[in-house]
Amino acid sequence: MRTLVATMAALLVVSCTESPTSRSEPSGEGVTDVATGLSVPWGIAFLPDGSALIAERNTGAIMHRLPTGAVTEVGRVADVQARGEGGLLGLATGGSTVYAYLTTGSDNRVVRMDFDGSALGAQTPILTAIPAGSLRL
Repeated sequence: MRTLVATMAALLVVSCTESPTSRSEPSGEGVTDVATGLSVPWGIAFLPDGSALIAERNTGAIMHRLPTGAVTEVGRVADVQARGEGGLLGLATGGSTVYAYLTTGSDNRVVRMDFDGSALGAQTPILTAIPAGSLRL
């Protein structure tokens, strides 16, 4: 039994290692930029119309990428502190409501904002005092 387990473990390790060909740079063929000019894009949430909201981790900006490919800033999440592993960390949408997960100077929190299709409304904290990580990069 030990031999069977050892053999299976060895096969698992071998099957999970990278092949030498996977270390090469991608050829670029079939790669298409869908948005450019973003500053540390960190989170994305799709809207029912096929557009997407993109969170910029360091600036707190939320960009709106339209199905046409145009990208515009629709607002900024206030109090974002990009430090260590913190910043504007994630987005989620529910209809016209946008939820953001962020690091502030004192905690991590979740806020909600309304989105009218062109701009974000005022943010309302819905969950605060989440301990922020202390790892400094």
